[in-house]
Amino acid sequence: MLYAKLFKIPVINYIKDIYPELAMSSGIISSDSAISKMLTCVDSAICRNSWQNLVISNTMYDHYIKNRGLDPSKVRILWDWLDLSFIQPVQVDDSWRSEVGINASDFVCMFSGTMGHASGADILADVADLLKEHKRIKIVCIGEGVLKERIISEKTKRNLDNLVVLPFQPRERVCEVQSSSDVLLLTASATMGTASVPSKFITYIAIGKPVICGAGENSDLSQIVNSNKLGISVLPGSAELMANAILQMMNMNTQERLEMGQRSRAVALEKYSMETAAKELTALINEVLDYIHNKK
Repeated sequence: MLYAKLFKIPVINYIKDIYPELAMSSGIISSDSAISKMLTCVDSAICRNSWQNLVISNTMYDHYIKNRGLDPSKVRILWDWLDLSFIQPVQVDDSWRSEVGINASDFVCMFSGTMGHASGADILADVADLLKEHKRIKIVCIGEGVLKERIISEKTKRNLDNLVVLPFQPRERVCEVQSSSDVLLLTASATMGTASVPSKFITYIAIGKPVICGAGENSDLSQIVNSNKLGISVLPGSAELMANAILQMMNMNTQERLEMGQRSRAVALEKYSMETAAKELTALINEVLDYIHNKK
């Protein structure tokens, strides 16, 4: 940053998570500790001295203006993106389900991704326990991470035959696997912040399936799901609310769930495509070049 300032090089600060606030909400550091105050000062200085700060959600935009004292002209939203030509809905038969012991008639609620502490994925054992009398419902957890052993342990301890735990599936089968679900589940730790839109969520809606997500009431994620009618948003950390949402989703007619999935794919194409991001980045680079040219 000092080098950039010395030679008048414009810096673009691309922000994917809010630090140190994320570490505070996760309990890694205390909000009133010396280190949190120091890191906040460092981050504020970086933001103020950047030519432009790119954030990935509306809540992050508001946060940096309010809590870092930035002028709105120095902050802009650049939505995250995916290659939607690779992640897309596909027509499936029951091959994958058969391979992993899931019946064609089962109502499959799938979590797919890293099972880290921030994911709060271990709540799915509680969800499965609440739903074990509903024989058609299968809670399928795909991935790896520190919470996986806990989920497997709870599955064994509680005899949860409706909970299926699998490793990451081959990359070339991601679309087939997720398209084999009826609904996709996005969990989150109750202590996590509300400002980010997880990349897992973008993958989910790109697949064109309804989603049930644990998200704060005023979070960007909850607002996106509710305003576009992509599925059901519940407060994070509540197994009971997620279980009820699954029952609500299962009791919908097939056409209603299909339309939710179609809206999900449409939102992915509109907001989160690589092409959309490329256009915005190209415009930003042109602005930087104009700025440099005018400074000479």
